[in-house]
Amino acid sequence: MPDNSSKFNPNLQVDIPEWINEEYFHPILKKDLPNFVKILKFTTIPATPPGENYTSLMMRIKMDIEMEDGFTQQKSYIMKTMLDENKGGTFFKTLNLFPKERLMYEVILPQLEAQYEESGIQVKFAPKCHWIEDKTGRITIVLQDLQTKKFKNINRLKGFDMLHMKRVLEKLAEFHAASVVLKEKMGTYPKEFTNTYLPVNYHKSKTYQARLNSYKAAMAKWGLEDYEKYAKMIPSADQYVNAAMHCFNADSQDFKVLNHGDFWSSNIMINYASKSASHPEINQIRFVDFQMCKWASPAIDLWELIICSVEKRTMGTGGVNYTPPEWITAEFIQDVLKEYFKDDSLEVHEIVVKSASAGAERGSGFASEMHRAIFNLKRKDVTGKFSVIVKDHPKGFTGVVAHKSKLFKREIMAYKKILPRIEELLASIGDTTKIAPACYYTTETPQPFLILEDMQVTGFENFEKGRLLNLDHVLPTIEKLAKLHACSAIIAKENPKIMEFFEEGPISRNPDRKDFLTFFPVNIRCVAEELSHWKGYEEITEKMFKLAENVLQSAVEMYESHEQGFRVFNVADLWVDNLMFHINNETKDPDNVVLLDFQLSYYGSPAMDLNYFLYGSLNENVRKVHLKYIIREYHRIFKETLDKLHYDGYIPSLKELTIELIKNSLQAVIAATCLTPIIFMEKDGFENLENLASRTEEGDQIRRQNVENPKYRAFLQRTVKEFELSGFLDL
Repeated sequence: MPDNSSKFNPNLQVDIPEWINEEYFHPILKKDLPNFVKILKFTTIPATPPGENYTSLMMRIKMDIEMEDGFTQQKSYIMKTMLDENKGGTFFKTLNLFPKERLMYEVILPQLEAQYEESGIQVKFAPKCHWIEDKTGRITIVLQDLQTKKFKNINRLKGFDMLHMKRVLEKLAEFHAASVVLKEKMGTYPKEFTNTYLPVNYHKSKTYQARLNSYKAAMAKWGLEDYEKYAKMIPSADQYVNAAMHCFNADSQDFKVLNHGDFWSSNIMINYASKSASHPEINQIRFVDFQMCKWASPAIDLWELIICSVEKRTMGTGGVNYTPPEWITAEFIQDVLKEYFKDDSLEVHEIVVKSASAGAERGSGFASEMHRAIFNLKRKDVTGKFSVIVKDHPKGFTGVVAHKSKLFKREIMAYKKILPRIEELLASIGDTTKIAPACYYTTETPQPFLILEDMQVTGFENFEKGRLLNLDHVLPTIEKLAKLHACSAIIAKENPKIMEFFEEGPISRNPDRKDFLTFFPVNIRCVAEELSHWKGYEEITEKMFKLAENVLQSAVEMYESHEQGFRVFNVADLWVDNLMFHINNETKDPDNVVLLDFQLSYYGSPAMDLNYFLYGSLNENVRKVHLKYIIREYHRIFKETLDKLHYDGYIPSLKELTIELIKNSLQAVIAATCLTPIIFMEKDGFENLENLASRTEEGDQIRRQNVENPKYRAFLQRTVKEFELSGFLDL
């Protein structure tokens, strides 16, 4: 049998007591494995790097053992025991850490888990405890080694992303809830759980001051302009102790739970169902280290988790080192809203500005800087919370692309000239449909930006990240799109000049737009490279590589062909992330939807929006079963709206629309190969437009991860066959 010590930290030097030996583990093994005979090899290794655990001695005990049937196997345990008195044990003994942890493993944790089991639910909070011993005041605990079950910690320097946070919070909520029910049964928790962990006279010790000095020294190197201001805010030892005692000794009537008490990423271990590092699927979670458990407000655990272990972009700032623009002030927003609502009495107070790129409008941020301004709004003596979205011109490479491509000018024109008229036309026939968020303010100088309605205020939300739309979400979207297209045909007939600015397609011969156009061939080529590894897809792979080389020229020809056909105002970027849905509280189905992001809007064939949406954002099973029905519904609403508006121009028939979709099928292929991989992206990847559109090392890596995602591979496997059988890949 190979030397198993090579798998664990053999170079870490720790003084291991002589009593931790083979003889000590014989009864433990006999209890755990009745068919155990003898230990062949015994290896003791530190379970944590130096400095990771300073309140106890933690070791990983690795053993090669022989069983009664003559076979050998490896067994591993985590052993946790108290420090010797001459190595800090005396001080830590005063904190009662080990008696508390012993109670947790012997009494509390088994009862918490048993409560769920009584309800038919299997819930585990901690590793299995195999052995607890109290010998002359030294408590020793032997636990299951979770590493052998493929549990691991995340990178503590990075922190939990939203996917992990949701699962960790679910587990913590289960733990807290069970502790409350157990309290009702027990009457009270043992006194160990009501005492604070702070030692007597902590405020007089040198420990806190040493930490304070270290923290201030680090802060001084951060480059803060007002370092002194923040340094003065750090509490003194007395202030810290008073605040801590207030937290731990709250009013007896306050709601309380049993807190873990040291709840951060190093004490949370995760097992994954998926082996993909880029697309992890969390299977199970276990908590470890129960030495600081405390009966107190649940905020104790929550604050520690959020402050110490959350990835910075998940914390509500929306990004690392986010700094809001100085010009987004209460006074400015107040002036904007006074003008929009025609209400001089309106007042804005207590404004807070956060990034909106990672929240709602998440798809609107590739070529924009998105901010959410939250404030108290007073109107007619009524004050309430309100917020707006500020869509600002980006900086750097993205800003150059946005400026040259006139993305903001196009969107401002849409909000000023097109969308208001569309809603006027609908209102004229008694239709109260809302197509997009209200636009409170726009400007093009000195830099363009828009101030938009925050749809979260009225309960709209994005569709679940990483999923394609089901039929319940598709149909209201198609209805909005049909009405948008229909009304735009009226506008084009009323005032043809309005549409002239939108005649240039997103892919064109204009050299000012070339910086972003590499997005299409690099993504299609990445898909082709993935297909080249699939047996039976050789002919499709060849066509995909050819498409990658010719997609821009073919797309330009496709857009230019629209000049002689029936045209409407296209969103031209209609996908799941640019939609927000309102969910009916009773049916739990969407009852409304708004469209976001008109930076690529285009006057051309209605097939452009339809193909992009139907092949880029629909669940492939929905499309397979309901595609013809969805197209018919679009056409029915489209024609019905035009008839109500007394449109006397040409209206394409359902058959002609179907032919138009086939003629513009390249748009469907572009959506499925360039857009859908981004939808399935489970982590934030493209933080800037350059990586999204160019062959940077980081961009290539993210693209490969996206196309290797099992969800996208399943989508691609079915969709690309459909394209090949329909001739969509033939140029």
